[in-house]
Amino acid sequence: MNFYSLSIISKTITVLVSLIILQSCMSPQEAARYYDSQSAKKICTSYYALPDYNINQGYREDSIQRRGIDCSPYIAAGLRKKRLNQALINMGTAMSQQPTYSNTTNLSTNVGLTKVCYYNGPSGPSALTVRSTAICPISHTHNVTGLTKVCTYNNEVGGPKAITVRSTAICPIRYPR
Repeated sequence: MNFYSLSIISKTITVLVSLIILQSCMSPQEAARYYDSQSAKKICTSYYALPDYNINQGYREDSIQRRGIDCSPYIAAGLRKKRLNQALINMGTAMSQQPTYSNTTNLSTNVGLTKVCYYNGPSGPSALTVRSTAICPISHTHNVTGLTKVCTYNNEVGGPKAITVRSTAICPIRYPR
């Protein structure tokens, strides 16, 4: 994500927060006039899209009851909008988190429902994606296949070399001569 995208997201969030603050500064009479003037689709969709703790949710509910609106045709659209809003909030939260050190002393970064664990092993840097609730494994070897693994050595005379060992064995520090 580049600086321009983050700038747009930041400005959008600022505008939304400002609108929410301005919207919450209504008297009950102003709120009744405002919500009574909204279309059934708009008021019902926003009623189902916004959380119960929204400061104006009671005004919406009062207007729906006062006007005798049947919101059943708009429930699905409102809930879809609610899921989208929650996904955007989750994405913003994930983007705002800085990489943290896991309890295995390896660097890890949470990204939504997953976490990326970074390793600097003898065969070079590698990464492993796990569930965000999981603990990063102490080590990660990205070259394990079945019962064997490949140990690579990049700085050997004559070029890179590799050997195959049991998957449970530790790769030798140096390439065996």
